[in-house]
Order: sequence, then structure tokens, then C-alpha cells
Amino acid sequence: MERLFRNLWNGFGSSNNAFKAVCMAVAIMLGLLWLAWKIVALIIKIVKAQKMAVPNFKMGNYDVQLTEVGPNPRQLKKELCRIKGYSKMMADKVMKSAPCIVVRGVDAQDGEDFQTLLGASGATIDVVPQQASAQ
Repeated sequence: MERLFRNLWNGFGSSNNAFKAVCMAVAIMLGLLWLAWKIVALIIKIVKAQKMAVPNFKMGNYDVQLTEVGPNPRQLKKELCRIKGYSKMMADKVMKSAPCIVVRGVDAQDGEDFQTLLGASGATIDVVPQQASAQ
């Protein structure tokens, strides 16, 4: 960096010094662009994490039960991560422990919505009353 400023101050002196100064300037600019890209990527990741709010259902009388994973487990995993906010490891554990309760305490309409969304991946989803789901 110091050489770049010295060469700029002295008028480069030769074409070789001019080439070195231009190369250093390009390297500095590329480094700054890379750093800016990393900062923007980090900000986007933080914003996405804040948008993923897991709904808190505690007022309903129904549970959503995953009975079978179905033919498309990757799609089901994506939906569980997107809708419930599970990590990929947690979604894998839930899928391996089927039949299991995925969502507790929803009303009938929300249960049907979960059934539709998760059932789109080919999984078998049941909406059961809470008393019957106690294990």
C-alpha cells in the first residue's frame, strides 16, 4: 500500500512501476469487493433468520401428526424447516420418529392448513384431537 502511494506521488518513474501500481490498486479493489460481499451476505442471513418466526399454537384442541414420511422426504424436510423453523437435523429426527406429533395446540383450520402444506410432499398427515394424541 505504501509503495502504491509512493509511486503515485513520484509519477511512477517507469512503465514497470506504473504496472505494479495498477496491479496493487486492482488487488485492493478486489479485496474490498470481497469484503463487502461477505458483509452483505451476513446481513441477508441475519434478516432471513429474523423473518422465520415459528408460530406459537397453544390455544387449539388439535395436534398435527406425521404418520408416514412418504416418497419425497427431501421436500418434507424443506417444508418442516420452512414452516416450523426446525434445523435440518431436527427435521431428520422428526421424520425418523414418525408417527409423531409435529404441531401441538392448533385449531381445526390451522391443522388443515398444516395438513395441506406438509401433505403436498407426499407425507401422510393427520389432524387429531389432543386427548387422543397423548402418548
